[in-house]
Amino acid sequence: MPLPHHPILQCFILSCLVAASPACYADKIVRLVSSEYPPYFGASLPNGGAIVNIAVHAFKHSDYQVQVQYLPWARAINEVRDGNFDAMLAISHNKEDDNKLAFSNPITFLQLGFYKQRDRSIEIKELADLKSYRVGIVRGLGNPSQFNNLAGSSFESLDDTTNLRKLAIGRLDLVLTDKLVGKYLIENRLTDMRIALNWQGYVIANTTQHLAFSRKRVDFDKKLAAFNEGLRIMAQDGSLKELLHQAGIDEQNLTQK
Repeated sequence: MPLPHHPILQCFILSCLVAASPACYADKIVRLVSSEYPPYFGASLPNGGAIVNIAVHAFKHSDYQVQVQYLPWARAINEVRDGNFDAMLAISHNKEDDNKLAFSNPITFLQLGFYKQRDRSIEIKELADLKSYRVGIVRGLGNPSQFNNLAGSSFESLDDTTNLRKLAIGRLDLVLTDKLVGKYLIENRLTDMRIALNWQGYVIANTTQHLAFSRKRVDFDKKLAAFNEGLRIMAQDGSLKELLHQAGIDEQNLTQK
């Protein structure tokens, strides 16, 4: 609708629009914090990785724009718990965090298990067997609760890449990570270790990834609902499956072979 022709009235209306626009724009921004977890998400991946790309498309259905900042796992989760970001992508649902975080509907699956040196015969039939080994984990990453009972045999690093390097030189016996994460790192960033390392086969947990929204943000429920609705639409129209497929993340890859 055209503005009225009265020059003073025009000026007043335009001033109101300009004054209001920054606040309106800020209301439509979702600030996410993330870490490196390729091929799911990472600063160097195309479009930030599959999960970032999914978040951007899901929020777009409600006219939200997404901003992402990358930090180490431990710092990232603390930042979102403290309310310094709208949400963290993407983590497994941890009931202990329910009072601080609100979890979205599942985005995709994780298969958590172990990588080892290929020429070592390590057989794990139950969790108690892990006590005999030095297991590398990522600091701040929410590991399965059943593994936490074996914390005495675990050694922390900042990321999976560091753990896999330690594994290759014998400072660790096993590295706990998602199967596709380890596969991606070995094939794309640690190519000299392709022959040395492989998937051990024992699966400690099959879990799902979610956006975790900070309950300290006044509009967290609104943004959570917007993401879930966008995710529902993407699942319905096939775009969710397609974005995962483009990143090499397919449900059939999550096997124990």
